[in-house]
Amino acid sequence: MKRFALLAAGVVLLSTPAFAAMDPYMESALIDVCKSSASNKPLVLDKAVKAYRLDYPTIADKLVCNGLSVYNFALDRGAERTATRIFQRGRMGVVTIEDISMTGSDDRWYVSF
Repeated sequence: MKRFALLAAGVVLLSTPAFAAMDPYMESALIDVCKSSASNKPLVLDKAVKAYRLDYPTIADKLVCNGLSVYNFALDRGAERTATRIFQRGRMGVVTIEDISMTGSDDRWYVSF
């Protein structure tokens, strides 16, 4: 019985979206954006975001770097200038109204390096 419970728990953990496989190119692009957000150089961040055809609202909402949102990741690393850029261009201070029934599962991009 213990084996069955352990096996069932393992299957549930491995089937969660957080453990889903990510394309290697996409993963390296997101890691590059995370690293450039920690650089405290807004122009380097702009270059990375444009090079991978991303936009600030998308990375502000979806990107999670080492367990922190990209904004909090930049603040944690002391990169206040890039955190300000993410906050302003990512429209983080803007209130939006969404239909709760239309929201799906957690569609964030989790990367760690």
